Amino acid sequence: AASRVILGPAVLVSAGAAALLLSGCATSQICVGGVGLCAHRSLAPVYAIVDPSASQARQGDRQVADVRAITTRGPMQLTIVMLGERPATSRIVTRVDLPRVDGNDPNSVARRTALLRALDTAVRRALAQPTTASDTWGALQLVADDAAQQHSKTGYRVYVLGDSEPAVPGVVWTRSVPSPVRAVDEVRIAYGTLDYSGASITFLTGGDVDAATRSPGYIARLSQALVAACRWAQAQSCLATTTIAD
Repeated sequence: AASRVILGPAVLVSAGAAALLLSGCATSQICVGGVGLCAHRSLAPVYAIVDPSASQARQGDRQVADVRAITTRGPMQLTIVMLGERPATSRIVTRVDLPRVDGNDPNSVARRTALLRALDTAVRRALAQPTTASDTWGALQLVADDAAQQHSKTGYRVYVLGDSEPAVPGVVWTRSVPSPVRAVDEVRIAYGTLDYSGASITFLTGGDVDAATRSPGYIARLSQALVAACRWAQAQSCLATTTIAD
C-alpha cells in the first residue's frame, strides 16, 4: 500500500502529496531552499562550451544544432559556457533544467519547446561578439569548479563545441600541433595545475570555416594532443570527434 502521512486530525494524504504541500515541490523534485525553490532529483549535469572565436562565430547555426543534439540525450541540467579569450574570461551563459517530457501533462511539450528556443537564443547571443583567442583549458577548469559546487565531483559531461583549437600564449594549436607529450608540457607550463576529475569530456574537432586548410593529419594530431592534455588533467574520460552524433 502507498505510504501515508497524517496532516492534522482529519487530513490523510499520500507521502508524495504531503511533500508537495510542505515544500511546494513535486515528488520528482527536491527542495533546495525555501518553499517553492525546487530542483529535479535525477537530472544529469551536462555542460556545453560554445566557441565565439571569429571562425566559429560565423557558424552559429552549427553550434546551435550541436546544442540541440546534446539535449536529446536524456533528462539533464544543461549549462552553457562561453569560451573566453584568456584565463578567467570564460563565463556561464545560462543553466536550464530539461527533465523528461511528461506524457500526462499537455503543457510539457510546449514548455520543452520554449526552453529549447531560449537555449538557441542564448547560444546565438554568446556568439554575437567574435573573439580572437580560445582559452579551452581555462574554460574546462571553470566547468570543473562549477560542477564541484553544483553537483558531486563525479558523473558530469562536457562538450567542447566549435573546433577545439586552443589559442592562448604558450598553447597555440591553430596551425601546427605538438606531439602528445609536448602538448601536455605546454598546457602544464601555461596553467600549472588543472583538475577535471569526474568529467567525461568530448572535443568537437574539424569545424573551422577554413576546413580546406585542416588536413586529416592535422585533425588527427589535434585530437591526440587534446586527449593527452585532458587525461593529464585527470578527466574521467576524453574523446575527440568530428561530429556530435544524434
